[in-house]
Amino acid sequence: MIEITEQEFFIKKKKLDLSTARISAVQVIDNTVYISYEEEDIKQETITRITVSTSLDQFAFITSEVGTRPRSSKELAAIKAKQAALEKEEKVEEKKPAPPALVQVIRDAILEDSEPKVTVLPPVEQKPLNWKDTSIEREARKANRAITDKEVVDRVLTYIFKWHKNNDYRKSHEQKHNLGYLLKRVIPQMFHLPFENCKRYYLGYSFPEVSRKYEFQWKKLVRSLTNNGYSDKIPKYLRDHYGH
Repeated sequence: MIEITEQEFFIKKKKLDLSTARISAVQVIDNTVYISYEEEDIKQETITRITVSTSLDQFAFITSEVGTRPRSSKELAAIKAKQAALEKEEKVEEKKPAPPALVQVIRDAILEDSEPKVTVLPPVEQKPLNWKDTSIEREARKANRAITDKEVVDRVLTYIFKWHKNNDYRKSHEQKHNLGYLLKRVIPQMFHLPFENCKRYYLGYSFPEVSRKYEFQWKKLVRSLTNNGYSDKIPKYLRDHYGH
């Protein structure tokens, strides 16, 4: 016996038209694309916000079906305006008269025999060369030494304030914690310099373009040790120079 089974399917179609709304945000979270639309109704003084979510695979399928990115009305208007401007320029170029053709004329050059002119300059008296004169070498060494000394001054003063930051002045009775011993003995030996040279660096007398940059730090050091009861640990020449 033939049996016929019938099934009825009801299809509901709904259309969501968002063409008049503006896109306010696009986010991708966990392989899901969230597109937020927003439209304002001035008459009813309301704002409608709708967020549409779709998977990345669905979004990729939509873009592949479209083929290229859809153009907005503003973009289409801009493209048309640009095309119209180009067409107008082409018409103007067509109306311009063609420039006259250039004719190249080649003529044989005629060389005239002439004697070359020679200008004789008067002799210039010069001092005889002194092979024993080393003034140029001395000036060069002096200039190089000045550059090197500036670098040394900077290293000296940087080392002092780094030492001061980590020093325990409560142990100033020990040489390794004594500021005066550091300045008079350790620094000159470390940098192979006479103490009088180092002292001029401390006070900003030598190479002031470098040493005076540390004036504020010297004043801060003297003021800090004085306020903490260690003024007797500061060499007198530093107190007299930076203590006022």
